[in-house]
Amino acid sequence: MEGNLCVNTRATTARKIVHFVIVVVVPVLAGCSFTGAPRARIGYRPTATFGIPFADPNHLGTHAYGWGFLFEVSGLVYTCRGGHIDLDHVRGNADDVRYLFKKMRRTLSKHRRGFSFILTGEVSAHKVSLTYPEGWDERPDKDEAIDKIALDTAQYLAFSASTCLEFITWFGVHFALFDP
Repeated sequence: MEGNLCVNTRATTARKIVHFVIVVVVPVLAGCSFTGAPRARIGYRPTATFGIPFADPNHLGTHAYGWGFLFEVSGLVYTCRGGHIDLDHVRGNADDVRYLFKKMRRTLSKHRRGFSFILTGEVSAHKVSLTYPEGWDERPDKDEAIDKIALDTAQYLAFSASTCLEFITWFGVHFALFDP
């Protein structure tokens, strides 16, 4: 009787783990987050640590915002001018620009006063406040202006957020599941 209880408990625990992986881990890694922001990415440090992948710069795969993560290549590449480049940081920043572009464009199109965001894997909340120029609604080139402003702002916000993230992690803020 005790043996069956032990086996059932193990089976139940295994089912819970599999369920957790299917419901939480796979969607997050595949491109879903609980905030609507891009998926989390691992990231690597240029150290002699065992297991750090160095990617072939001639075969970097195809960048994917969502479910196509299986076609991406992760790891580090070394460049003569930039040194070690972490592909997950580059791809993550590109994802953040896309996400923030859409958020900014939607905000401008609906003439809202601002928005806030927390990027996936971050602890910092960012708040954006907008002031519209006089005659904004009557501009004949409003759609083009919205696209330009949204792209420029998204690039700035993604760069600023990633810089802020690097500063706070340098000073000891850690929020990952593990930190080697």
